[in-house]
Amino acid sequence: MTSYATQQLESYRFTQLAVDVACFVCGSDGAYERERCRHCSAPLALSLQAAEQKSPPQLISVLGAANAGKTVFLGLLLDMLSRQPDQLQILARGAFSVSLQQATMQRMREGRFPDPTNTEPEHWSWAHCQVKFANRRRTKELVIPDIAGSTTTEEIEYPGTSPVLANLFTKSTGGLLLLDASQLEASDSSVDYWAMKAVTYLAELKAPRRRGWDRRPLAIVFTKADRSDVCRDNPRLFAEKRAPGLVKQCEQRLRCFEFFAASAVGASAVQRGLQSSIHIPLRVEPYGFVEPFAWLADF
Repeated sequence: MTSYATQQLESYRFTQLAVDVACFVCGSDGAYERERCRHCSAPLALSLQAAEQKSPPQLISVLGAANAGKTVFLGLLLDMLSRQPDQLQILARGAFSVSLQQATMQRMREGRFPDPTNTEPEHWSWAHCQVKFANRRRTKELVIPDIAGSTTTEEIEYPGTSPVLANLFTKSTGGLLLLDASQLEASDSSVDYWAMKAVTYLAELKAPRRRGWDRRPLAIVFTKADRSDVCRDNPRLFAEKRAPGLVKQCEQRLRCFEFFAASAVGASAVQRGLQSSIHIPLRVEPYGFVEPFAWLADF
């Protein structure tokens, strides 16, 4: 015997999934149920969070060549500020914003530096955080991505290669430029040339009048400063001696820039293999991480 039953259809639930959400980074529409933007691979959770706020979050660019220490810098910085009780503190927005600091700290506890960031945008880490200042009632919302150094280099060398980065750099309100101090200490001029190209690239990006990179703050951070006493004591003097081309470019093209020195470890060792050498952190002693971020967030 066949039995019949009446079931009410709730088709309206399917229409909710058909709503398009404009990507916070590139502005393209993406389906509501997708995890990342189909064009730039930025988490669509960023767009949903930004849509709930009266003013959208500010985007901060982090530039650096491969192995400059971007992932270590961002991971340690976010972990330090998420635990810092006063002066400057950040509060992660969304679970995806904690992934970078968690992965970085896990690798450092294992006695290893994090692996280089994958070149594919869908594997990049993004952090959306609320910044709280000790002497202010108003907070600031910032979005900081961890971009692959090789992808950044390719875009700087051949502008337009990565529309994702072009949109990101154009929309950013400020940036962190990370340079390897150990290479500069060893008289490796390629770092100076790379930095000169990066500043030139940013300065020549198309932007509305009086809103270009010549008026945006750029914090230039020399990473791995534990391998250079001069760099740690006086970053500006170190830049003038080891990267004079960069200093000249900044003075001619930028109005707001400052030099900083940072180090993730107090000491490190080198494990040499047949094909390559690996640096191993011996003592995790972060130095100079908060200062450049605090300077940048103050604008």
